[in-house]
Amino acid sequence: MITSNAMPYNEANGTQAIGKGTHMSTTPLIASLWKDCYTGIGRTNTFLDNIGNVTMDDALKSRMTGEAKFLRAFYYFYLSDRFGGVPLILETPNADKQASLPRDTKEAVVNQILKDLTEAAEVLPKYLSFEPTCPLERAGRCLSDDRWKNDSGITSIRSVKAV
Repeated sequence: MITSNAMPYNEANGTQAIGKGTHMSTTPLIASLWKDCYTGIGRTNTFLDNIGNVTMDDALKSRMTGEAKFLRAFYYFYLSDRFGGVPLILETPNADKQASLPRDTKEAVVNQILKDLTEAAEVLPKYLSFEPTCPLERAGRCLSDDRWKNDSGITSIRSVKAV
């Protein structure tokens, strides 16, 4: 819990360093966000790279692919919102190739978020409780990146109203 001046009652996760502006990449709260998001991205990428090899109902396969793309977009949304441009990894984790990737631009990450959300919204059934979040997430991302000014952003924002 943090007080109104960002001083915590318990300093176990590094919130005091964040409040004072003395945090580093190793501050537990920051390091865990980065690690947890990339763990989730790695799992969704592994799923997406291998789902084609699984024999199962095509409708279920399509829905699960949409769910995975939504989750990947969700993780990248949190990363880009906090860190700006981050390494954009779209394949199964490989430490030899991905351990020292440079950051992609925030715009490249946002474009991938919007692509994943658009593809997820196209295949997810309407009855899923989180499906309306796809247009909402797209609209939120457009608003936070000043994309509301172009046709794509306006369409995303209007699609929230339609849901």
